[in-house]
Amino acid sequence: MLPWASITNGRGVVPYLKCEACRIRLDRASPEVTLFDGLCPMCGTGLERARDLTELVGFRSFDLAQGDQAFERTSGGQNQFVGRAPEA
Repeated sequence: MLPWASITNGRGVVPYLKCEACRIRLDRASPEVTLFDGLCPMCGTGLERARDLTELVGFRSFDLAQGDQAFERTSGGQNQFVGRAPEA
């Protein structure tokens, strides 16, 4: 049985949080979720729970192991949230 098969059958729990604006997903158990206190590491808004895996199609996975790509500027010229304190 595939590991995600039990997640999608019978309305099981989806183990991901997402940021719609940044189109990223994070595993709820990942250290990044704890490190950023449940906020998006890209824009600083609160992460939302994914209710179904289909909501995450096209979302990229985020983890700090991706190296310097996490610190690149977005195409819109906005600074990313990673590595700096959120603005008040």
